[in-house]
Amino acid sequence: TVKTEKSTEAKDNILEKSERMFERCGFRSVTMDDVSQECRVSKKTLYQFFRNKSDLVEQSVKRVFKRKTEEMLSMSSEYDNAIDASIAQNVALIKTIEGHMPAMMFTLRKYYSRTYDWLVRMREGVAMEMMVSNLNLGIDQGLYRQDLNIKEVSVLRFLQVVSLMEMESLSSDDTQRDVLLKESLDMYMRSITTPQGMAYYRDQIQSQSSPL
Repeated sequence: TVKTEKSTEAKDNILEKSERMFERCGFRSVTMDDVSQECRVSKKTLYQFFRNKSDLVEQSVKRVFKRKTEEMLSMSSEYDNAIDASIAQNVALIKTIEGHMPAMMFTLRKYYSRTYDWLVRMREGVAMEMMVSNLNLGIDQGLYRQDLNIKEVSVLRFLQVVSLMEMESLSSDDTQRDVLLKESLDMYMRSITTPQGMAYYRDQIQSQSSPL
């Protein structure tokens, strides 16, 4: 119905603006009064959609996660080559976490543990699924070694990436974290590729770093 559509639109508008506020100011600093003023809605209206601030944070996080996951899966599907997909995923990861991930994850863990636990669980599931799929594709294409233990390799790569994403010491040093993420991909590729795959990876990295 028209009423339902307007209600959904109003809620989406609140979530969209809340997400920007959380990204700009952090989960802890933003109050429901701030959201009400930013969205130009009464607190009564706000509480019709969200039970409390924790509920708003939870729904915002789930909405962002859903969008980022869809973007990552869509991007991965654009590449037929497993190595191209891995390089693109690494670039997308750097853009996603730039300047925000460590501090935001720390706040979620400390003040919104239920949402943090959900995010950690879902993130692991999606990431592992993508890595396993990529490894199987690379093996089939002769780019990755046939003798890989796919589950173990996926777990190790996931833990490597997450540790770099969430290191608090890197939260204010985007440049260093980006360098480490790129180096970690290089180490990962050296450990899983065949000679053919390594040659292709080097060619791709060189072509991306070469001036136009």
